[in-house]
Amino acid sequence: MNYIEKEIFNGYKLNIPSLTKYEFLEKDGTFARNFDILDSNFTLEIKIKDSDISSKIVDKESGDEYKLHLLKQNLGKFALSAKNEYIKFLIDIREHCFTKEFTDLTDEVISEIEKKYHARKEYLREKYPTFFVYRREDNKKWFLLFVKIEENKIGMSESENLFPLIVIRCKKNEANNYINKKTIFHAYHMNKSNWISVPLNHQVLNKEKIIELVDESYRIA
Repeated sequence: MNYIEKEIFNGYKLNIPSLTKYEFLEKDGTFARNFDILDSNFTLEIKIKDSDISSKIVDKESGDEYKLHLLKQNLGKFALSAKNEYIKFLIDIREHCFTKEFTDLTDEVISEIEKKYHARKEYLREKYPTFFVYRREDNKKWFLLFVKIEENKIGMSESENLFPLIVIRCKKNEANNYINKKTIFHAYHMNKSNWISVPLNHQVLNKEKIIELVDESYRIA
């Protein structure tokens, strides 16, 4: 799977009966369906087998595969449009044909934060379409970074599976007092002395404890 497929489908398992309802056709254990995209000038070809998904965009006129939407940065206007439409179709397939494999508190935690602090997502770069931060409104300092990264990036496991993670502030030079490598890990991307990482699935803390840690991060910021 490419990096976009991994981000969208990681933590989800295939519901085979739903594929048939969603008009996928099966042959030798592989389910396939094509979609017209980009004003019907291109075809999005999707194949799924055993929760493994492969997809490609094909130019109808030339028959060539289009790949510019898979670049992580420096996308032109058309490539960005292709990427957005590609992501939209993959998410739609996930919502109709897959179910969550792990407990995931992402939606609940994000909803609570936005309601409590009137915070808005601030996306960082095109290269990282799922990364965003929340800032304090008064001093504009970050109090939370949301990412989806591979488990091996923080030592959760050796797996390259993606999972949702929040990176939040802690008391200065006290990060090691929080870290247990089960529910709280070293900071990803940020200063490891003053920030910690909290997964939002797998062996997650309960929502109340996560919000308590976010409250502390907000105060420190």
